[in-house]
Parts: sequence; C-alpha cells; structure tokens
Amino acid sequence: MDGSVLVVDETGFLKKGRSSAGVQRQYTGTAGRNEKAPVGVFLAWPPARDGP
Repeated sequence: MDGSVLVVDETGFLKKGRSSAGVQRQYTGTAGRNEKAPVGVFLAWPPARDGP
C-alpha cells in the first residue's frame, strides 16, 4: 500500500420550494432537523503525503 486513504462524505442538500422530484423529508445534519433533502455521497482518493 502507498499510505493513501479513501474519503467518504455524505452530505444532504436542502431543497426549498413547493416540489422537488425524488426528494423526501428526512433528517439532515446540514439543517439539524427534518427537511426535504436529497443525499449526495462523495468519494475522494487524495494522494499520499511524503513524511509524517
């Protein structure tokens, strides 16, 4: 292994308005309460650093 890590970030995107396709009310940490929010999952594989 080269010392790199896989970073996983789950983020809720708040949606406002009367209708949003495919969106359901759910708890999201972005708002700290139940809101209409789809959830995006992001993956990143940053390069390993040299040294400590």
